[in-house]
Amino acid sequence: MKFSSLLAVCLLLSAVNANESTGEDVGNSSTNQWNELFDIVHVVNEVKNLLDKGTRSFKITWDDSLSLYATERSRECPSKDSLTTGDLLIRHGDVNLLQNLKSSEFSSLDPFPTVATIHNKSARIVLDMGSRIGCAPLNCSLGYDYFCVSDTRKHALTRLEKYDCVVDKMYSNLCEEQPINYWNMEKEEFKWSMMRWNDQRRAVANKFNYEGMYELNWSEDAAKYAEVLGFSCDPAHAGFLGTHYHMHPRTLDPLGSLWVFTHDTIDGSFLHGNTTIEMFVPERKVFGCVPLDPACCERYSYICVLGPDWSSPNPPNFSTGKVCSDCPDNCEDGLCQTLKANENIVTEDNQNLTIATSTSMDFTWEDTGKAIALLVCFIGATGISLLLVYTLVNTDYHI
Repeated sequence: MKFSSLLAVCLLLSAVNANESTGEDVGNSSTNQWNELFDIVHVVNEVKNLLDKGTRSFKITWDDSLSLYATERSRECPSKDSLTTGDLLIRHGDVNLLQNLKSSEFSSLDPFPTVATIHNKSARIVLDMGSRIGCAPLNCSLGYDYFCVSDTRKHALTRLEKYDCVVDKMYSNLCEEQPINYWNMEKEEFKWSMMRWNDQRRAVANKFNYEGMYELNWSEDAAKYAEVLGFSCDPAHAGFLGTHYHMHPRTLDPLGSLWVFTHDTIDGSFLHGNTTIEMFVPERKVFGCVPLDPACCERYSYICVLGPDWSSPNPPNFSTGKVCSDCPDNCEDGLCQTLKANENIVTEDNQNLTIATSTSMDFTWEDTGKAIALLVCFIGATGISLLLVYTLVNTDYHI
């Protein structure tokens, strides 16, 4: 999967007046700023609810991890020309304008954008948004008041395609994204969900030109280790500090990890705790995960352990240069492949295992046959002996 297909395309809200400025003054109150950030979510959902009737569209939900990412990016004072995929700039006046829009004042330019006009002001809305948004106030003199990040419709639909639409109570034309219930998944479905971490590793590898980012292969041994760590629900306080593990939050799966780890000026490991960065360490080759019982672990939905060096004290190697330069003959779209490099060994081991199993089974059946034969002989001999004893006891000998 290409990096561009994983990241969000921007939502653009711009209020235009040809003859005068909006005259809006945001003020210095941080409380008002944060309240307006949540107004943005409401406004976007109102518009989506009007336009997306009859489609599979999701309500926009605030994502704390995207908000933290937006906060870090806002410190750089991003300009309109510096925006990347998924970034957007919003003016204070845009929100006030859009809050006054009525359904009759929308004119759709199929499929997007949609243009609304009120009192000689226009709001141009490109609603290529999926289900998440995170924003932060801007304290720069750039003409904008907020910096936001959102995912795309395609990203949300791909991510949520296996789940039924739960109609939102407030926005009747929108589906509400639900926390994923990993605990009730079948084993293969859970494993499939975990293997999608490779999509994010691939995006990071191609973004930063990592020389040796490996594809993660599933390991039952790692899953067993994860099960042990999962009993504590908080390995950081249970003596497992040296183990390479990741604890995943039980709320809506945060999307911020991909945004953070594909931006080279931000260390975002704090977003979900330091364990998230383990999922992006290039030299990790195998991993295993187990879902956590919500009755026992309220904060986390699953735990993963990564190897093959389960508890190596060595620092991660994030060397950059040419993608897959450490594995030029075994590379697939940015990720080094361990399976191809070792497939002969794996095949040979499997063959040896098959032979050993077959030999063991033959040996078992042969010994079992001998044992049965000996048992029959023993029973027969015992029966004859008992018969002789019975005869001797009951025979009346006369001299």
